[in-house]
Amino acid sequence: FCCCFCFFFQAEAGIRDSPVTGVQTCALPILLFRSFVLIEEILRRFDVDGIEFTYTRWMHCFPRDSARDSQPIMTRFLERVRNKLDAVGEVKGRRLLLGVRVPQTLEECHALGYDVPTWVEQGLIEIGRASCRERV
Repeated sequence: FCCCFCFFFQAEAGIRDSPVTGVQTCALPILLFRSFVLIEEILRRFDVDGIEFTYTRWMHCFPRDSARDSQPIMTRFLERVRNKLDAVGEVKGRRLLLGVRVPQTLEECHALGYDVPTWVEQGLIEIGRASCRERV
């Protein structure tokens, strides 16, 4: 598996970490686009079995005051990744997996902008791991 994070390109976009606001990168479409381009390159260059997003390392992908309302943004991003994995998997003759590592409770996930039940219902992810915050 290859792990990718939405905040790879935050410095390029002029975003700074803040102990008050946290990392708020996924609210900017350019950063999700750049993350997707990176995923495309990984899938093109390497024989991976799937992609895993670790949302427990930097949990705040959206501004805290709008994170819950931003759930559709993350869901659309995962739909796009799922579609790309399916297209590449079709060529390779096998299903490529999409995994997520998320906070331990659904309430915390929703508060941070992660609509895990929808991801499962829509078949976007095969692997979901509840995990405590990982320190870098």
